[in-house]
Amino acid sequence: RIFEVDGWMEKVKDPDERLKLILSDSSCPIGVGPNLSSFHRACMAAREEWSVTSILAIESARENWFTNTKGFDSPYPYEAELEKLELSLAAFHGLNLDSMTRDEAWGLLDAGRRIERMATLTALLSYVLEVNEPEPMATLLNESVLFVSDSLGTYQTKFLTVPTTGLTLTLLLGEEDYPRSLRYLLERLENVLNKLKPPAKRPHPRDRIPPMREELARFVTELNPETGTTDQSRKAALDFLASCRRQLKELSDYITTSYFSHAGNQG
Repeated sequence: RIFEVDGWMEKVKDPDERLKLILSDSSCPIGVGPNLSSFHRACMAAREEWSVTSILAIESARENWFTNTKGFDSPYPYEAELEKLELSLAAFHGLNLDSMTRDEAWGLLDAGRRIERMATLTALLSYVLEVNEPEPMATLLNESVLFVSDSLGTYQTKFLTVPTTGLTLTLLLGEEDYPRSLRYLLERLENVLNKLKPPAKRPHPRDRIPPMREELARFVTELNPETGTTDQSRKAALDFLASCRRQLKELSDYITTSYFSHAGNQG
């Protein structure tokens, strides 16, 4: 659903209404409730594979969310429930992570997580460039992106300055051997896909990664501390990020249709 977010957000401009859409609209496919229900249905479809504790964890998460948020008339009371949901899903993840075999299914799951991280990262960076806020809001936005990506401490240690758009892009897009950067995530994704068997009568999905890495390498050479401060550099960055998101979506769709014969049946 992550690639559907932009389309829905374009329909709603008011920030509070956007939050309401995500948190409480049962008809919005990118909302918390519908996605939690879809996740629950997918788990129940394979419930014989889960332990009793795992089943209880996901059922508890779903029941508590819908019960405790019933009747909320504004987005702000949701904060406590979102924290509880985060803990419940983390518990479910932890219960099953160590017991999973590292087979092809694991590889597909790992690939999906990395695609999701890259899609989120490029969306956050695109937003900073699109709104083009003056100081001090620009610093606060960059700092927020770095915080969300768990990179604020790394940024401060590396650059010894307040967050700027150009340096934030440099760290989160092109930093070598940095697990939060797009460059590193693409390299790891290619390694994961290399371990998958090729789909029947279709090209291997790994073939889609080298062009993305080459495009990133070209863009990174153009990055500098002033990137994002001029119309030309901001447009170039936005064009690159849009191209990256498009290719990530195409890769996600390709993997889904190539390896999952039941794609779409679980919502």
